[in-house]
Amino acid sequence: MTDCSLTLTPAKLVVKIEDPASVNCSTSNTDVDIIGWEVTQGGVTKANKSSVSWSVQKLNDFLPTPPKCYVTLGSGTQCEKSLHITVYKLPDNVSVSASPDAVMTEGKEHQLMCYISNVAPAQNLTVIWFQENKRVMEEKYSNSTLTPITVHSFFNVTAKREYNGTRFHCKAELHLGSDEQKIVPNVTSYSYTAIVNCKFSIQLLSAFNIMLISILANCNLQSCLFIDKPLMIDSTSTNAGVYICIATNNVGTSLADEI
Repeated sequence: MTDCSLTLTPAKLVVKIEDPASVNCSTSNTDVDIIGWEVTQGGVTKANKSSVSWSVQKLNDFLPTPPKCYVTLGSGTQCEKSLHITVYKLPDNVSVSASPDAVMTEGKEHQLMCYISNVAPAQNLTVIWFQENKRVMEEKYSNSTLTPITVHSFFNVTAKREYNGTRFHCKAELHLGSDEQKIVPNVTSYSYTAIVNCKFSIQLLSAFNIMLISILANCNLQSCLFIDKPLMIDSTSTNAGVYICIATNNVGTSLADEI
């Protein structure tokens, strides 16, 4: 087939569902008899003999029939070029929850879930997990469904006592368009704040013949019983001996060295 030099501007169309869209079709040939669009929705505007535009006020189909630009030259030669359209939808909701327990336990693995509802197209979706502002995991999807679906992403974390109060969140990104005209619309969840139950820690201090035994819960204070005043023992000849400090809560037992 003869090269009719049809040019679509933009070459590929990326449009949000229910947004307007428009594309221009032109040719550098001067021997143009007819130029136009084959479309199932929207309207066509002819700018001049060698250029014609297609536009739609609201693109409301995730699987639109590709518009086709065609030209017939004076010689009778015919050419056509189809427009590639990607219709996307940002998720209705992106949220993080803990599965199955809301409260973490020190030393145990827990699973956080990022819930992403009604997003399209899923094959362009990337989910990024953050611990505070640090990116800790990235997951890309390859589901070929072009209509909106609900997606779940999971992040496994082994709880540490210093994670108590740490915020986790996820971000859903749609990577659309070409390298030259790339767009990345996204939605970020609210932060999920971790609550970590942990064993007590014991601090032993000795000064001026006085031994201080301080039992601390330096993680989730609301669910741990703890001693907020240190136990003081005078070091004298009458109470000499071996002391062992044991602190127990519902997470476990901490044992201090013999004193």
